[in-house]
Amino acid sequence: MNLLAKMKSARSGAAKAAVAQSVLASAERAVEGLNLASLMRPGRRGPALMLSDQETAALALAANAEGVAALISSRLAQAYRGQPEAMTAAEQRAALDRLDGEILDAELAEEGVVRELERAGFEILRRPDADPRALLAHDSELK
Repeated sequence: MNLLAKMKSARSGAAKAAVAQSVLASAERAVEGLNLASLMRPGRRGPALMLSDQETAALALAANAEGVAALISSRLAQAYRGQPEAMTAAEQRAALDRLDGEILDAELAEEGVVRELERAGFEILRRPDADPRALLAHDSELK
């Protein structure tokens, strides 16, 4: 299995594990929230279990949590098929570094134009979010 396939498999596996954990936690909450006291009451009315539609659905989930998790995992696997490969953390960092460099180049060019205009007698206000590296750069560094 090549590296990209391993990374995709790892992301898919992590997503499937999260699905299983979430479904099982929901099932556990459904069972914990069940009002068993209504089944244990003595008297004329006798035991009765009154469930809302939401509670009924939650208990159905609890009864087949593994099947629901498998169904969601199957749909998740289908969703992953045909999707472009996601960037690794190292690739993301490299892309962000490249973009940061491009932004700095643009800001250096902007500062170069501003300084030329100032030399020509124009009064220019700089952007408040201008990169200080561009503002403080020596004229020889400007594009």
